[in-house]
Amino acid sequence: MRAAGIRFDVYTYTNMINAHCRAGNIVDSKSLMVEMEENGCYPNLVTYTIVMTKLCKSGLVDEANEMKKSMEQKGFVPDVRVYASLINGYCSANRLADVRMVLSEMTDRGVKPDEVDVVLYNKLLHWVCKAGKMEMAKDLMDELYKKGTKPDARTFAALIEGYCLVKSMAPALELLEETRQEICSLLWQHIM
Repeated sequence: MRAAGIRFDVYTYTNMINAHCRAGNIVDSKSLMVEMEENGCYPNLVTYTIVMTKLCKSGLVDEANEMKKSMEQKGFVPDVRVYASLINGYCSANRLADVRMVLSEMTDRGVKPDEVDVVLYNKLLHWVCKAGKMEMAKDLMDELYKKGTKPDARTFAALIEGYCLVKSMAPALELLEETRQEICSLLWQHIM
């Protein structure tokens, strides 16, 4: 394309960056972002999100957070995908205090996860419970209920596993019974 004198646009660059990220070439994807700007073509929110997601999956969550700050300085507003990438990255790094900070920022800015809400909370609960921080898990459940989001089977599974991990069997058994009752209720509604 270049040999034919065709200029790359944001979509072409973003697709090439995405391909590099999928192949695990984070260095090449970042180099393409630099080249892109040098050629007068500027990344959009999708471009940033793709690279930030790969950075987080590669354990470079601090670099992803710096990229978020950089894109904000350029006038971009982080969306739920940006925050979800950071949360996943911090969870994977077992940096739960940073997870809470990102969640707080997300809430303060009015970013609502909508349909991914329960998925996002399930990921958080998984990591919090895996770390044995059941008080934090209770706080997350309270937030989930306050937002009017209904927990699903994965939510309860993470909590039950967490309680078992910290050898707190009474709450684990209570949740197991609550889950069983919920399933029976759903089945009954489906039959009727």
